[in-house]
Amino acid sequence: MKKPYVAVVGGTNIDIGGFSSKPIVPSDSNPGTVRMCPGGVGHNIADNLARLGVPVVMLTAFGDDYFGKLLQSGESCNLDLSKAIIARNSNSGIYLYVSDCKGDMQVAINDMSIMEAISEDYIMNNLDVLNNSEFVIIEANLPKTAIDLVSKVCTKPIIADTVSTIKAPKLNDAMRALKLLKPNMLELGFLSGTAVRDEASFRKACRALLEKGPESLLVSAGSAGAVFCTKDKMIHCPVLAGTDVKNTTGAGDSLMAGFAYGMFRKLDSEGCLKHAMAAAQINTMSCNTVSENMSGELISNIAGEIEIDEELSGLFR
Repeated sequence: MKKPYVAVVGGTNIDIGGFSSKPIVPSDSNPGTVRMCPGGVGHNIADNLARLGVPVVMLTAFGDDYFGKLLQSGESCNLDLSKAIIARNSNSGIYLYVSDCKGDMQVAINDMSIMEAISEDYIMNNLDVLNNSEFVIIEANLPKTAIDLVSKVCTKPIIADTVSTIKAPKLNDAMRALKLLKPNMLELGFLSGTAVRDEASFRKACRALLEKGPESLLVSAGSAGAVFCTKDKMIHCPVLAGTDVKNTTGAGDSLMAGFAYGMFRKLDSEGCLKHAMAAAQINTMSCNTVSENMSGELISNIAGEIEIDEELSGLFR
């Protein structure tokens, strides 16, 4: 019998990141460093989970170019890419971003046209991968047709990442099939139709989005931490003080992976949220999109230091 695993359906690309060593001067050449590594929302989540010791089968697409070969050669021992599709005469995905001297991303361009290879036929041909998993993770870089089909044919719990305000609406028709939806503050306001300015508007936005169908929300609040909520419960997990932030790109992906790690281990919502926040903090302490230090031991150690804020007192401080 195949050991338990998580199925991830999403994008894989090359991340090319520029890190300015001084405050950025617009419309000029800025000194700094440039790094290249595997990325993509789906791949980052899958890679983090694999580094945490969770077996992952990923449904994704590569181009038949240099980057595609590079991406396929770098798989982790717990990340199974054998079901990936290789699209002929296509370019692999590329995510190009620039971060300031504080590690905050300032601008990015993503070329994810390769995702059109994730077709309905491809999903149906791999339906057993989805329905034999513990749960399925999807993200909004996928074509809407693929998202809608997964939401209809998948019999296992589905959790979804909104990716951005531009791509998040592709999840609208799948909302009622979702066990968990992960937006950030901006995406929460956009999807709920409620601008988030303070605690009252935040609570209103969460209620409005939950009414659209997701069983629960994991809201990324940046430097303020993260919030897990259902119709009956809302808990806040702040960032541990003293974290040496080097790069915030990929932090939301690691947040999702940390929560999924907790789900895989059958932890309660508080435990899942603590591990989500711990994973995000590990991520920000590395210049890579996925931290080279991500491990089950480290995430559990950091999670053990985190305290839950049930009053949301630190969310809008």
